[in-house]
Amino acid sequence: LFCLDGSLWFVCSYLLLMFFAPILNSFVENANKHDLLLFILLFFSFQTIYGWIFHSVGFFLDGYSPISFMGLYLLGRYIKRHSGPLFRLDYRCDLYIYISTCVLMTFAVVLFARHGIFIGRLFSYINPLVIMSAVYLLLFFSKIKIGGKASVLKSIIFFFSSSSFAVYLFHGNANIYQYFVCVVQYLWDCKFGFALIILFLLFVFFVAVCLDKIRLLSWKFICSFLEGEWCFNSMSEMKNYIPIEFLRFLFMLIIAIWHWGRINLLRMDI
Repeated sequence: LFCLDGSLWFVCSYLLLMFFAPILNSFVENANKHDLLLFILLFFSFQTIYGWIFHSVGFFLDGYSPISFMGLYLLGRYIKRHSGPLFRLDYRCDLYIYISTCVLMTFAVVLFARHGIFIGRLFSYINPLVIMSAVYLLLFFSKIKIGGKASVLKSIIFFFSSSSFAVYLFHGNANIYQYFVCVVQYLWDCKFGFALIILFLLFVFFVAVCLDKIRLLSWKFICSFLEGEWCFNSMSEMKNYIPIEFLRFLFMLIIAIWHWGRINLLRMDI
């Protein structure tokens, strides 16, 4: 929120979308299916032609703008409110469409690259193929069933997914990103560089999640103090925020990375 250098563009666009959400919701609830579909088709046609193909207008910013966010929001509301046959396919079909779209874009990039042409615009957020692949990937995950309500896997997914935004804020911050890139470049030149980068990314992910759980826990304590009530009904509820096993794993990961860094520093001195 306080990063004004544009590095956290997603936060700014998302906040503005939230400001306009009541107006967009009112439009969706009062418009009939035909009018809403017509508006969405016109919007994405205009965005594709003028924003992606010819790049003759700059306010779409390749999908980084609140205008593109509003278009995606209306598309999502239409799919949920007026789900047509294209959006009621079997989840396996959704996955096939997603994979096929990704393969098609990859083939196009490789084909152009072999002729010395790099079209970065193919990866733009306003590319219709990118939007379609994102929609069907979302539909795929919305249709699969993962265990029951008390499923361990579902609890693990919820535990990490609820802090995914914190991961973005952590590594996307301009004050951290430059060091993040330097570490990745350094690891790439080491032996087993790719594996080390994967471990480093996992480490950053777990640190961001842990910090977010501590933030949630601290905020819950502050709110309970102001309200004059204990914030947890039981110890099991408290463990849902920061499980002991998670902290043990994080501690072991930190020790392993510290030990690896110390060995490499000793080799550099030698």
